[in-house]
Amino acid sequence: QQSFAWSTSGDGSFNLINNIHPIYTPGPNDRLNESVVLTLTAQSFEPCEAAVSTMTLSITPVPVVSAGANASICSTQNEFTLSGASAVEYASLLWTSSGSGSFTDPAQINAVYLPSQADINDGQVVLTLTAQPNGSCQAASSSMVLSIWRAATAYAGLDAFIATGASYQVLDAEATYYSSVSWSLEGDGNLTGVNTLSPLFTPLPGQTGTVTLTLTVTPMGSGVCGVATDVMTI
Repeated sequence: QQSFAWSTSGDGSFNLINNIHPIYTPGPNDRLNESVVLTLTAQSFEPCEAAVSTMTLSITPVPVVSAGANASICSTQNEFTLSGASAVEYASLLWTSSGSGSFTDPAQINAVYLPSQADINDGQVVLTLTAQPNGSCQAASSSMVLSIWRAATAYAGLDAFIATGASYQVLDAEATYYSSVSWSLEGDGNLTGVNTLSPLFTPLPGQTGTVTLTLTVTPMGSGVCGVATDVMTI
């Protein structure tokens, strides 16, 4: 042969078109079409004709994956559906967890995650979606954080009996996993310290009968858990 020359059916480029082992960089249309024909032409000395050989370079798209936005659930929820996840150009999918919970079907794009008690105790878990590629591309992964807020509890204390004209301070109320507490009074009299766990009830002069104190506990977190309430009577 006298010389070599490479050419392409696409819009990519060779670093050395006259080298027998050049490097070809696919162009945008090559990637869009997912293949390109590369032709090697060997010019011979006269009177021989040039020799031509072609090969097809297949271009596999890189998988693109998103686990979705971070989310929060209440510890009373038994499951979380990964409805915000997406993936394209993949051969298979697999969800994994940094915790010890489980997936109903980890190969599904919108899998359902079942938090374990350890996940709940930790308060959050990282869920990762991995997409295995078609062809020789590398796998792609994306993660999201699932925060698990504990449900608040409320205990207003035992019912109490007081003498006419006597005040009563609640001393046995309890609350857990809360950001704030508040009390409300149903009936006559006055209630002070309504944002503590030990409010003080003072009846009106000569007041008799029954009043109801309601404890409302606001949970921590972003509002994914509802308030907890309990009542006691005096």
